Amino acid sequence: MSEIVLTNQASPGALGAGVTSLFANTDGHPSYVGNDGVTYVLAGEITALTDAATITVDAKKAPLHKFSVTLGGNRTLGNPTNMVDGGRYVFKIKQPSGAPTRTLGYASKFKFTGGTAPTLTATINAVDMITCVYDAADDILLCVFVADIK
Repeated sequence: MSEIVLTNQASPGALGAGVTSLFANTDGHPSYVGNDGVTYVLAGEITALTDAATITVDAKKAPLHKFSVTLGGNRTLGNPTNMVDGGRYVFKIKQPSGAPTRTLGYASKFKFTGGTAPTLTATINAVDMITCVYDAADDILLCVFVADIK
């Protein structure tokens, strides 16, 4: 079992193997140091994804597993890497500010109600949200789609 060390410092300093440090970073956000030695923020931030033909998602880069992207073209949301069993992953998908609106396809791990992938809201600046839970046993994301959030 790992010991949890609570500190109030700008950086966690050196810790022994298997020890996690929880602390407030210089911006006041709760943070921790992962096993890889990288400091991760626990609250507040949504990680911007890079718009590309296939949008790549590294779950490890966003400890709260919240992501956003504004579509620059018709895209595919790629299978996330570094997911955690039972982890919840939230995607904010935004249409561009000018015409035309864009479409989004989904890689093989994304599974939706009734087996049908959702269609994004086809309105300029529309915001849709996809929330998923990772099931490692079946290696799938169980997803719920919420359209046209205003």
